[in-house]
This record gives sequence, C-alpha cells and structure tokens, in this order.
Amino acid sequence: MSHSYTLHTYSGYTITVTPMGGVYDLHVRSAEGETAATVRMSAAELAVLRGDLRNALVAARSAGGAA
Repeated sequence: MSHSYTLHTYSGYTITVTPMGGVYDLHVRSAEGETAATVRMSAAELAVLRGDLRNALVAARSAGGAA
C-alpha cells in the first residue's frame, strides 16, 4: 500500500491508515475529530487487522447485520 486511506465507522469515528516506510500509522479520531488513539504497526500486523475486519463484516452480513 502506497497511499493513505480512511475507514469510517457507524458511530462516526474515523481510522486513517498512512504508510510510513516499512510501518503504518493508524490515527483513530472520534466523531468530534478528537484523537482517540494512534498506533504504529508492521505490514504483517496490518494484514492481520484487515483480515479480521473483513471476517467480521462477512459474519455481520451473514447474520443480517447492518455492516
């Protein structure tokens, strides 16, 4: 991944993922725009997180959820 992207949550939070060399910065902001967390992770850790998110969305859709 060579560019930033932002995920938007149902509750209004945003998670911006930015590549920084060999690692990724994740910046979590509340609906009001306040920083809730900052996290730095490796490409392997980000891949696991993305897989977990994908699996959670599939499970929610299968259960009739609003994901």
